[in-house]
Amino acid sequence: MIQLTDVNRLFLLGVLGLGVFIILWELAPYIANALGASGKDRTLLPIFGMIFAAVIFGVSAVWYFIEHPKVVPSPTSDGRGGDATVAGNRSGAVGGNAGESGLFPGGRGGDAHVKGDDSYARGGDGGNAPQPDGRGGKRTKSPGERENLSTTMWPYGYGGRGANDPEYDRRIQLLTQFRDEYMKAFPDDALFVKAGVDQVPVAWVNKRLEETGETWRVDIAEGGYILPPLPRQEKRSLDSQEATQREKD
Repeated sequence: MIQLTDVNRLFLLGVLGLGVFIILWELAPYIANALGASGKDRTLLPIFGMIFAAVIFGVSAVWYFIEHPKVVPSPTSDGRGGDATVAGNRSGAVGGNAGESGLFPGGRGGDAHVKGDDSYARGGDGGNAPQPDGRGGKRTKSPGERENLSTTMWPYGYGGRGANDPEYDRRIQLLTQFRDEYMKAFPDDALFVKAGVDQVPVAWVNKRLEETGETWRVDIAEGGYILPPLPRQEKRSLDSQEATQREKD
């Protein structure tokens, strides 16, 4: 039910509610006999029962929508996935994923067309766009990686990454330097940092940025450090988003 569209969810709730009302209407005579109701009370009993059921059902539906919101995927790409067609027995095809958007919309995923029996094809992913922090588009995942094949197949068919802004490369060199300095200052932590189990504390990184006269700082997330947007890149990103919105309008 969580994955249904809004219209279908409301329709399903309506059907369930109607079913509850019908059951109450049918059971009302038996309930009236059990309670010894007669006359006007016997006539109003089904109505009161349905009103009570409607209140309970409505409160339950509201609770359900609050506790189980419809899953909406994050709009990570303005492009679209590739097309896929299959003509044959025991065959399959999957279009490539759209690229990740950034300063510009992500690239369109590649098409996959299969004609014949016992065959399978997957289109390549669309190119990833450069990001506001100056990083070039990340490499795309290969079909082997997407299909969770052996890692020996992952290097075949992936898309290369885009060039970084020079300022981004300079910042990466600084972060690398600070990482090396931290491991030298705290050799007991170096093993865990090298293995990727721990990260250099963001407080150390930002303090070193302050000490070296840098005006930018980093945040930290589950996947690593988050670098701030470059001023000129941020403006280009906003301009691109405005242009995309105008095209949609």
